Amino acid sequence: QAYAQADAIVDAAARGKASGRWAVILDADETVISNLVYQQELERARQVHTNALWNAWVRRREAVPMPGAKAFLDRVRAPGGRIAIVTNRLESECADTRAVFDREALAYDAMLCRPDGQPSDKNPRFAAVAAGTWPGATGPLEVVAWVGDNIQDFPALTQAARDQGDAAFAAFGTRYVMLPNPMYGGWQ
Repeated sequence: QAYAQADAIVDAAARGKASGRWAVILDADETVISNLVYQQELERARQVHTNALWNAWVRRREAVPMPGAKAFLDRVRAPGGRIAIVTNRLESECADTRAVFDREALAYDAMLCRPDGQPSDKNPRFAAVAAGTWPGATGPLEVVAWVGDNIQDFPALTQAARDQGDAAFAAFGTRYVMLPNPMYGGWQ
């Protein structure tokens, strides 16, 4: 359902745009790739998430595509859309993440991981996509949509947005598409 909505948003927003001049930004975990097996393994072992356990999981490269993700990425790419994956996986985990995307033939033009030791704020990386300053960029891009599973997968939004009223959420359903994530996160 979320990817069908994202398809409609991108189709409408991309009409008449020059090939290679517009983009969609997506999160990786629980948006394009699923870590359900990791969560199941934690539950079975009665463990909680730790950075060490997460890093070991990432190194295993066993994440799989979320339903609808591959087809959506292919549809973005077909009319000339660029795809930027902006993830809070660490830069030291980025090669393993790219390997999963490559193995599963998940299209992407840029994978912007969080620099090790830096805050999880994605806004500077969102800005790098729009400005065309990421490695391998060919110029600025008009970002027509964002897809994610967490409020922080969208520009300038945090959990505090709920205190700003409905206006903070006006772009949801028109430029922002959120996938449900029942496994982890904040739901206040």
